[in-house]
Amino acid sequence: NIKGGENNDIIQEKNRVMSEGNSFVLKDILTGPVGAEGGGTAPYCKIPGQATGGKTGTTNDDKDRWFCGFTPYYTATAWYGYDSPEPTHSSTNPAARLWAIIMKRIHEDLPNSSFERPSNITSARICKASGKVATDECKDTYSEYFVRGTVPDKCEGHKVITICKETGKIANENCTDTEEVYYTELPDKEKSGHWRTPNNDELCDIPEEVCDVHKKVMVKVPKVIGLKKEDAEKKLKNLKLNVTVTIKESDKENGIVISQSKAEGTEVAEGENITIVVSKKKGGSSSSGNTVDTGNTVNTGNTTNTENTEVENPPDPPANNETGGEPIDNPPPTNEEASGGN
Repeated sequence: NIKGGENNDIIQEKNRVMSEGNSFVLKDILTGPVGAEGGGTAPYCKIPGQATGGKTGTTNDDKDRWFCGFTPYYTATAWYGYDSPEPTHSSTNPAARLWAIIMKRIHEDLPNSSFERPSNITSARICKASGKVATDECKDTYSEYFVRGTVPDKCEGHKVITICKETGKIANENCTDTEEVYYTELPDKEKSGHWRTPNNDELCDIPEEVCDVHKKVMVKVPKVIGLKKEDAEKKLKNLKLNVTVTIKESDKENGIVISQSKAEGTEVAEGENITIVVSKKKGGSSSSGNTVDTGNTVNTGNTTNTENTEVENPPDPPANNETGGEPIDNPPPTNEEASGGN
């Protein structure tokens, strides 16, 4: 209010409408539009050496363009438009451009300035997703000023969930095309439905359903006992089962399956391992003569071959003389041989 004094002096009455702390926080918020960082709408309005704040404005159909800005020295507002409203058709804000030209000239010879920080102002690292004090789990953070006593609680937390890209649900072990998605617990202020932050539907809508499209394919184990090893392997592999082959000495013919780890008719998932035991006939000989089996496991495709360690057809020991000396290559002739058989 402006009143005339005794000598008709102009007296301006001052009434506080905002606390000093809240005023500082609001001024700090309004430095965003003129800041080069963070994608401000009018970074060209920042006056070098001066603390600057402001806000752009646009009415429907771009018929009016506004910029209201301030420094510790001056506050000014610029408007751009037509007397008879019509679209301005400008890719930038002409009002802000006009404001910048005039205000930068006005401040050319003024000392540098800043907004004085009141003693009841504190700062905190904030999680951009939740608006709460950031924790070590928060990835996207920034620094914010607060009036002491108004700093929010700590962020409730985040979750990294592996999602099936085909269904958008939580991936199960059978999903092959997946991605990790970073989610945020919904802030308390938004749980009531009276407040909603843009993009938070996507960030905070944590899925609960598990993918029900990619399921385990179950198959019944066939009987392979009595089959040749090659036929048994083929039969099991055709059902997309992995095969481990173990060789065991028995009375059966070589290469015949004598047992299997899963009984006929047992339901198993594709990719599960089935062990078959293949016979090696007792006392038989291999095509390579006398051999020693080392018991090593050999992988061939999705088949694992394992043989028990054993010695096959050990050689006869060399003949020694009665005294335990060297072997006798040419034994002496018998009396019959010496007399010519007569």
